[in-house]
Amino acid sequence: MFTKQMQYDDTKILGIAKTIDANSGSLLQRFVFFITSKTIHFGFQYPKLKLQIFKFIDVLPSLETKNVYSYFKIYIFDEDTEIPSFLKSSIHFFINTLFLNFIVSLIIAKIVKIFAKFFILTDSPKSINTISPSARPRTYDVLGEIALSPKEAKEYLRQYSELLKILPEVPTNIDSKLRTNISIKCSGIETRLYPESEEMSIHYLKEVLRPILRLAMKKGIGINLDMEQYDLKSIITKTAMNLFIEDTWR
Repeated sequence: MFTKQMQYDDTKILGIAKTIDANSGSLLQRFVFFITSKTIHFGFQYPKLKLQIFKFIDVLPSLETKNVYSYFKIYIFDEDTEIPSFLKSSIHFFINTLFLNFIVSLIIAKIVKIFAKFFILTDSPKSINTISPSARPRTYDVLGEIALSPKEAKEYLRQYSELLKILPEVPTNIDSKLRTNISIKCSGIETRLYPESEEMSIHYLKEVLRPILRLAMKKGIGINLDMEQYDLKSIITKTAMNLFIEDTWR
């Protein structure tokens, strides 16, 4: 059930991507767009492999270069994915026999960094205005994890607010598929999200989201609430439903 739903959603996402003009931008931008879209399309065809790749990428920044292949093997080769077992065994045997672990680690780390640059736009919101505009839609995100303290949560909230203020206003007559969006990691801006205390969690999350939504409405920018992990699904879903039936956000 879960896999089928994921496959359906992925197909829908890819369908929307095909409506975007891939011929806009410089020759380099078009090449990057082509390579990225083909890679993503390939990954979406294999949901188990896609999941393990994302898990591996999540842990990669904490690894020493010499250990990258060892963890790559754990996440990609040792787990059940769509890659045939004989192929995984053969590749690992070849790498081990020729003592290529470190070289392969370097290559994997380099490839991930190259792809990361396709998605990490800048290290400062203030640099956004210097980036050449593109006809393609963008969903902006602030890199970060779950906030562990109110101080961290306030800092993430400040960064989202700063990003909203810097982004240009979106024309009211724009195609909704081309709208600028911001993806909000709810656990990054509010620490008091507890599945066992759902009503209070929803209350806290609504309060912290309201200033962001007000800024977004003024600019015509869309807001995506990152579902993150399953434990927070109910809280985030109900928060969105409760907020968006209020007259202010209609």
